[in-house]
Amino acid sequence: MTRRRPSLVILHWGMAVLIVVLLLSGGLAPARMHVIGGIIAAGMLALRIRVRQTLDRSIKKGRGWQAQAATAMHLGLYGLMLAVVLSGFAIATEADLWAALINDQPHAGFTETSLYPAHEALTKILMVAIAIHVAAALWHQFVLRDRILSQMWFGRATKQRP
Repeated sequence: MTRRRPSLVILHWGMAVLIVVLLLSGGLAPARMHVIGGIIAAGMLALRIRVRQTLDRSIKKGRGWQAQAATAMHLGLYGLMLAVVLSGFAIATEADLWAALINDQPHAGFTETSLYPAHEALTKILMVAIAIHVAAALWHQFVLRDRILSQMWFGRATKQRP
């Protein structure tokens, strides 16, 4: 079994936690905190895409429809995350949240922007995609028993059981 590099594991789980917090706190957290979280998520996403282009090429990929589905799902997740971030940045620009962020001023009105409905819809689609991603990982781990979760966790590589 091939384990992912520790830096990739940290990036994966760091992004997972941040994205879940952002999805669950949207509209509840102060706009300033949500925007800062979105900026951090954008940076992590850019880094993850770059890492996927370089480090992930060394990891053996499966064959067949499942490998194609996994690749499509990951690309879809990245695309959705990028769309959510870009729509959030557009909302921040339209609602002048950047000034509120810099000047530490309270600001409301982002829900009245023209792009807010698209941002909200994209976040709901992203939630569904994340649920499918988690379900697929659990299916692999507990039904197919291919120990896929061990690849994206910390520790030394161990031999896979037959």
